[in-house]
Amino acid sequence: EENIRCWSHMPSVLVIHVSGVSDSLKTTLERRFLERVAENHIFAETLVAAIFTPNDEAVSRKALMNMANAACQTRWVVGGLELERGLIISSETPMFAKRAAGIYNGSRGIVFVLPAMASSIPIHGKNELSSVNLSEFQVYRNAITHQLTAYDCISDCLPDTDKDVSISKRIFELWMDAVDAEIIRKKKVNRVGFETNLNRLKSFFIDLLAQDTFWEYIDFDYSPIMMIDNMSPLSGMSTKEIALEVDELVGTVCYNELRLAQLLALGYKLKILTGAFVLSDPISRSAARGYVAQVSNNEPFDNECDEVKDQQLDTSRCDGCLLSSDNADLIEYLVMEEIRRPIKASLLWNDASI
Repeated sequence: EENIRCWSHMPSVLVIHVSGVSDSLKTTLERRFLERVAENHIFAETLVAAIFTPNDEAVSRKALMNMANAACQTRWVVGGLELERGLIISSETPMFAKRAAGIYNGSRGIVFVLPAMASSIPIHGKNELSSVNLSEFQVYRNAITHQLTAYDCISDCLPDTDKDVSISKRIFELWMDAVDAEIIRKKKVNRVGFETNLNRLKSFFIDLLAQDTFWEYIDFDYSPIMMIDNMSPLSGMSTKEIALEVDELVGTVCYNELRLAQLLALGYKLKILTGAFVLSDPISRSAARGYVAQVSNNEPFDNECDEVKDQQLDTSRCDGCLLSSDNADLIEYLVMEEIRRPIKASLLWNDASI
């Protein structure tokens, strides 16, 4: 709800999955959002879709993202937010997003990335859940990290790799360079060096599609936050038609880099959405987990994972993944087909243009 408030007066889509649902819970959810619309007209700009299942079964997060994207009627869409990690968009993100959309209105086929971060300190003090601005980020900068997994506080289900950490670090560092140079004006940006590092990031993703092993795509526990242009680089084609998440890839830990890699391989330009970011702190993370953290004002919360265990919330981000089942061969086939899809699509477009 805080993300919807922050996105003020611009259309948004929220798709949620609720398992083990009862009729009373359905009524409670419906009443809650109807009350929010009556209290605040901002919620009238939001489409809320709830997927109910009677049992505690997993539903593909990527399928939910596709549903949300399909419902969006705007040219530019910001998505990829992991609400389960307590991430909240900064209060200035809508302004920076709208500004970038205006600047690049005459171009097409652009994907912006923005960093996701986590703070060890409650930014607004004890038990206050609200969005953070860029000035507050500067004040608490030393308490903020790009490593979201450090605050997941759930059991590991796959061996740690440096791939997702490296990507989140590169995005964060590029974003900080741009913020320091263009907004805070602490230093002059080395434009040649910046573009070189941005191209290296793009090459990293495209090179992933050249890997001939399925296991290169396992364990990418970082969901890139992107603002995507629904106008593809090729006239007449929509991003929603040519580059979707793969519904069948159920787990939340793996394959999160696949769609961005496909977009870049299809010719989309990679940009940094300067000034925009998403952030979690102990208050927002505890709210996402369904309890109130016992924290002090503006002090590091060192017992966060202990509280998670006390609340019996120690689960796994691999819950629902099909790789450990008899469907592993099918999942491998699907991933390898998705890896090859941009190449096939490019060949088809080239043939059609001749």
